[in-house]
Amino acid sequence: MKPFETRRMIVIVLLSYLGCSPEPTTDEMIIFSESSFKNYDLRGEEILKNELGVIALHVIDTLVLIEFMEKGDWVYQVYGTQNFSYIGGLGKIGDGPNEWRGPRFSGQTEQSETTLGLWVNDMRHRNFQLIDVYKSIDKSEPVVISSKKYPSDLNMNQNLFYLNASRWVGNLGPNAKERNQLLIYNPLLDTSETIPFSIKVANSELLNTSEQYSTYFTYLALKPDKTKLVSVMNHLSRIDVFDLKNKPIRQSTTVSKEEKHNDLDGEIIKRDRSYLFNYYMWAFATDSYIYALYHGQSGSKYAKDLISTEIRVFDWNGNPVAKLNIPEYLWSFSVDEKNGFIYGVSYFQEKSMRYPFSLNE
Repeated sequence: MKPFETRRMIVIVLLSYLGCSPEPTTDEMIIFSESSFKNYDLRGEEILKNELGVIALHVIDTLVLIEFMEKGDWVYQVYGTQNFSYIGGLGKIGDGPNEWRGPRFSGQTEQSETTLGLWVNDMRHRNFQLIDVYKSIDKSEPVVISSKKYPSDLNMNQNLFYLNASRWVGNLGPNAKERNQLLIYNPLLDTSETIPFSIKVANSELLNTSEQYSTYFTYLALKPDKTKLVSVMNHLSRIDVFDLKNKPIRQSTTVSKEEKHNDLDGEIIKRDRSYLFNYYMWAFATDSYIYALYHGQSGSKYAKDLISTEIRVFDWNGNPVAKLNIPEYLWSFSVDEKNGFIYGVSYFQEKSMRYPFSLNE
């Protein structure tokens, strides 16, 4: 599987109220220009130089979970954030009890005074688990706090988030019969609903399943307090924020007036590889901000023209806040607001980076 195809399988998901209408209510559309952002130029240090083939660094508490393109015995290798000393492996790969096969972590954790929990969607085994991170390091079976299997026909092999025992939310994988922006699932009743995209793709019937999946591809990130979820699109320059507190779910959209943010044409997609642009490539959420990795280059130049990239920062009302200019061609990133660092991976440059930053300067 090619790196870009693997990247598209990175899991993302959202949670919503099951009793509500599947049609969200759109509150507003925010249209911004490049001048709306406050610019910051970030310069980082290369870290973990001996670890090659890294696709993601997940920063959790005082740990860095390293995820590789080619998996070994463990899904993650765990290091400390203070001096990057090796701690151990996490998530044994296999088909035994509580072993993982094709897991996806969407950035959702549950933390108490005594426990650091990590939500993992084990797609091959169709099992959504909350594990105790510290107690699971170097264990052949993770210490499971909560676990629930789900039907294979839900096609939940994108990111998945947990709101409560009766509400999960996510986006759909490549084999879904219909392309919808969000999937809402009640595991107690085994019922589901979808929220459709509010975009137009002319001649979409010309696209095969793989092309449909690519055209509509999104990344999701959940606000840690579970009240809002953000969806950023790969091939359209738009950010959709869903307010999960209301019935029906309320949606606001932020778009760039200089870039394509709505209409696409399936006929052109079929014959012209340069037609689709890569806009947003990854998303990360904190209680304060939405962080979105931005490339802004033709899809035909992906992984060939290793340009500098941006992390665009928005508040949870969708307003643009800051643009963090990154010299490297980032593939993914994680934010540690508490200590003022962004951890990024440039897969094609074989670099893992740490950037000091502050939005208050």
